[in-house]
Amino acid sequence: IAVHTLKDGSTREVVPADDLVIHTTGGHQWSPDGTTYLLNGASATHKSATFAIDLRTGELRTLVTFTNAYAQMPQWLNAGRSLLYVVRDQLKAGARVVVHEIEGGAEREVLHGFESMPGAGFLASPDERTLAFVVGSADSPPDAIRLMPLSGGSSRRLLDFVWIGFAVLGLSLWMLAAQRK
Repeated sequence: IAVHTLKDGSTREVVPADDLVIHTTGGHQWSPDGTTYLLNGASATHKSATFAIDLRTGELRTLVTFTNAYAQMPQWLNAGRSLLYVVRDQLKAGARVVVHEIEGGAEREVLHGFESMPGAGFLASPDERTLAFVVGSADSPPDAIRLMPLSGGSSRRLLDFVWIGFAVLGLSLWMLAAQRK
């Protein structure tokens, strides 16, 4: 992993302490305190897991492991004490949205009411009370950005669109809102 510092233009390499294969299933992001980086991968000890890599030492911390599944688009919540992700089971159709407490491992499923969730992306709001997401399936491409409470429940349409590719632009609304504070 290369870390590039914008302030002085330097780049340094961080080599994971374990034999890690990094997966590109989204959700790679800095920890709230900026010392670790969240990523999905597989190692000699875990077939599929979400890790935090210490950006100073390369040490891997396993946050959650899976069998025949993976965490799609994992995101930090609760100042780095929880993760939000979509569980994609490779043997079952559909998906579950989960909030996982890192200490203790307790999980809470976020009930969303869709057969396929999400189709192209999802993101928690800066205040962690709302999810923005798009839903689609093999038969029906995403057609709107929807909002729902992180506690689960009914969603509402925020923005309709014609699917022409990856819908991350719409989900970046949270980023813009966070920067205005």
